[in-house]
Amino acid sequence: MSFHIEKGMAMKTLQATLVITKPDVPERNLTSALHQLFKTYGLIAVAETMVEADLPFIKKLYDWQEVEYPRHIDRYLCTSQLHVSLMVSETAISKALELKKEFRSQYQLTGDRLHTLIHCSDSPQVFSREFRVINERFPFAFREPLQRGRASQVQVIPYVELPVGRMVLLMHRSQKKGDFWQVVTGGVNPGEDVALAGFREMYEETKLMPTELSGPIYAYDFTESTGTLHEDVFTARLSECYAPVLSDEHTEFQWVDSSKAHTMLKWPGNKTAMEAFIALGKAS
Repeated sequence: MSFHIEKGMAMKTLQATLVITKPDVPERNLTSALHQLFKTYGLIAVAETMVEADLPFIKKLYDWQEVEYPRHIDRYLCTSQLHVSLMVSETAISKALELKKEFRSQYQLTGDRLHTLIHCSDSPQVFSREFRVINERFPFAFREPLQRGRASQVQVIPYVELPVGRMVLLMHRSQKKGDFWQVVTGGVNPGEDVALAGFREMYEETKLMPTELSGPIYAYDFTESTGTLHEDVFTARLSECYAPVLSDEHTEFQWVDSSKAHTMLKWPGNKTAMEAFIALGKAS
């Protein structure tokens, strides 16, 4: 069986990264200049948080063995809040690193190696670690939609690429919510980009954030009591088989291979989407 998305819909992959704005940016009135560079480099901010750091947190965030010049670092990074943005684009990590280089070349003071303005994750693995370190203490908040409601639906298949094959994250809905296994599924708000809705739903249901989200790999319509809905299916690549923080919709989770995931899913649309995911894995 072959799989395709609807005519006119193009597959794309969005990558995620973090940009940490250090205190010298607002102190020097450089926030507007930084936000303009976000636009120039095509980086979209989808969520944010404010961090109140201490030295143990900074050490863990940067994965340092020791904090050199602790008094200087404490005075610089631990006396006011740090603004952290979750940014996405098709090449978010490389674009953010280019932005950092340009921003520092324009605004970092000559000879000042301490006040470095911004920090950006420099690889998918570093992004995953930094996101988890920050989110454990300072949870991210996604931007509020302009209009609430369900215009369509998105399905996201979280997976990890291992030497033995792809492992998929399934979650069991509570008896009150239907008593079945599923991947991440949720509504798309009116006017909301469906791919960005995938990032949001992934976070809301698991508190995990993929290094990249790709799709739609499959799209279909289904009928429920309120009428017919359209659903787009995406894949969400993670760097490890992390344990999700489940929402109140779910009671347990399992990481399973994609073939087993197919047998555990209940609804035909979910099963067909998993078949598309399996076919993509074989083709890659």
